[in-house]
Amino acid sequence: MGLHSFIAGTPLHVMISLSLIRQLNLFNNAQLKIIDYFAGAEGVSKGFSGLDWEYSCVKVSLFDSHRAAYLDCIKDKTEQLYIDSDASFQRHLDLITMKAFRPRIKINVFEDGVGSYRTDLYVGAKKKIFDVLGIGTFLGGSPFTDSIFIYEDEKYGNIFPSVKCNVNKIEEPLFETISRLEPDIHRIFSYKPSLKRENETCIVYLSSHHVDTAFVDSLKGAGGDVFVKLHPRIKKFENIPGIEFLDTNVPAEIILRDLSVAYKYVEVYHHGSSAEQYVDVEQIKFIKIS
Repeated sequence: MGLHSFIAGTPLHVMISLSLIRQLNLFNNAQLKIIDYFAGAEGVSKGFSGLDWEYSCVKVSLFDSHRAAYLDCIKDKTEQLYIDSDASFQRHLDLITMKAFRPRIKINVFEDGVGSYRTDLYVGAKKKIFDVLGIGTFLGGSPFTDSIFIYEDEKYGNIFPSVKCNVNKIEEPLFETISRLEPDIHRIFSYKPSLKRENETCIVYLSSHHVDTAFVDSLKGAGGDVFVKLHPRIKKFENIPGIEFLDTNVPAEIILRDLSVAYKYVEVYHHGSSAEQYVDVEQIKFIKIS
C-alpha cells in the first residue's frame, strides 16, 4: 500500500484526519501535513512527538502553505492525497499541477464543516464560468476528485445528486473521536482545562473570522459564566476586560465537551459555526446570530 498524505489547515482537519487514518487502517503508511494557518499550529505539530499511541508511526510535519505541502507530496510520491476542499480556482490549479507530476495520484476530499453541504459557494456569472472551465463549485465537485469522505453521506447525496466522485461516510462521529483519544488529544492541542466555574450555567460566544465586540460586550451583564472562543484562524486579539477567553488553538468541540460536563446548561452563540452539527448534547443549546 502506497503513501497516504492528509493536509490539515484547521484543528478540525487534524481530528478528522486521525479518524480517517483509523477507519482506513493507515497507521503504518500515512502522514499528516499541518498547515500553519491557525493559532498554535506549530505547537500542535510538535504535540504529536513523544506520544505512545496507535498513531505513533504517522509522520507529522508543518508547512507554511498548502502549496508547500502539495510540493512535498510530489517529492515523497504520495499515492493518495486527502484535502479539505477542491472547490476554488486556486485549488483547481494546484490539482492540475499535482496531476501533471503525479498522474496516478488519487485525490480525496474530506469534510470541512458546514461548507461541505453548501450549494452557494459560488453563484451567478462566476459559477457559470467555473462550470464551463470544469472548476469545482462545491466540495467533491472537481473533475480531479476521486472520493469525498463526509459525516452525513445521505444528506450530501441528496444535495449533490449529480456528484461524480465516490461518496464515503466518516464512520466515527467527531465527539466519539474526541472521547476515544482523550487525554492524548488534549496534549496535542496543549489543552489544560482550567474553567473558573462560578455558576451552574454558562454562555459561550464562538467567533467567526471576525469578532463582534459589541455582542461580546452585551454578554457582560448576562446571567451565568461567560466565555469567548475565538476562531482558530485569529492568531492575535486583545482580551476584553471582564470576559474569560478560552484557548484559541483548541477545537471548540473539545471545549464544549468539557463544558457539557461542568455545567447543567450551556448556551452557545455563533455565526454559523460547524460545531453545531458535531455537538449533539442535551444541555447545549446553539443560537445563531447575524
